[in-house]
This record gives sequence, C-alpha cells and structure tokens, in this order.
Amino acid sequence: MSVDKNTPNEEPTFPCTQCGACCRILDQIECGLPYDETGRCYYLVDVIKPDGRRASLCSVYDNRVEYGCPTLNSVKPVDIPWYDYYKFMINACGLIQEQQSLDEFYYPQVDLTTRLTQPPKSEE
Repeated sequence: MSVDKNTPNEEPTFPCTQCGACCRILDQIECGLPYDETGRCYYLVDVIKPDGRRASLCSVYDNRVEYGCPTLNSVKPVDIPWYDYYKFMINACGLIQEQQSLDEFYYPQVDLTTRLTQPPKSEE
C-alpha cells in the first residue's frame, strides 16, 4: 500500500527557523499586524545569541496567529494539500531569505519526500 504524500495522517508543522525574514516585509503582505515605515513587524526583537549570531525573534511567536500574523497554517487555502502548500511556502521563504542575505543557517532544512523537519536549534 502506498501512502499519498498529500494526505498525511496528521497535520504537519512548518519548519520555521524564526529568522524574521517574513517579519521584515509586512508592508508587502496582507496582514493585521502593526509595522513600522520599513515594513518591520512591531513585535520583532533583535537579539544576540550566545554563539554571537544576530537574530530577530518574534516576541509573540507562540501566540502570533492571535495577534493577526498571516503566517503558515492560518492562511493555507482549504483546497490545497499540505505537501503542496508547504513546498510552495518553503520555496517562498528561501527566496525572501536570499533577498535579505540571511545566513544559510536559517534556511529551512526539509526533505519533502518524507516529512518536514527542522534544523537543530542552538542552545540559548
């Protein structure tokens, strides 16, 4: 019996690396989040990680959908299978990250032939 990759047994999780790239272009995305004149989300906070890398973290990440964040599952069209939706979103995410010259550390690491995975997070 073959498994249809478009109908997983459980809803997959997007491999978000919390790079902040999409949070810097809210003026180009239809959303209800507050942002400044550059398009940067009001809830995005700049930090320096223990390993010295700069990072931008969402101060409301765990509740972002409640604040009006248009990311991920909150905007998935009902008629598009999860696999196809995430494949498109992962490609779009990569393009945004490249445009902003982000470190490759933040690029989502995925194998879309099996399941979505995330790179290991650094210890904080």
